[in-house]
Amino acid sequence: MALPGSIFFALPFMLTLLHGHVTMAVGVVHRIHYYDWLQSYPFTYGLLFHPIIVKTRFRLSLFFASVLLFLVGLWMS
Repeated sequence: MALPGSIFFALPFMLTLLHGHVTMAVGVVHRIHYYDWLQSYPFTYGLLFHPIIVKTRFRLSLFFASVLLFLVGLWMS
C-alpha cells in the first residue's frame, strides 16, 4: 500500500514540474505547439503523453485523491 500510494502522491508534483520545464524551455506562447507535436508523433516522445496531463484540475484531483487514500490507509491501520 505504501509504494503505490507514494507513487500516486508524487505523480501530480512530477507532472507539474515537467509542465514547468516545458514552459521554461519553449516559452508560454509555443508550449501548445510542442504539445501538439507530441500528439502527432505518438510512438516517439509522445508515447506517454495525453492532453489531460497538462490540466491543472487533473493534477489537483490526483493530489486530493492521494491525500484521501492516505487518510483511508491511516484510518484502516
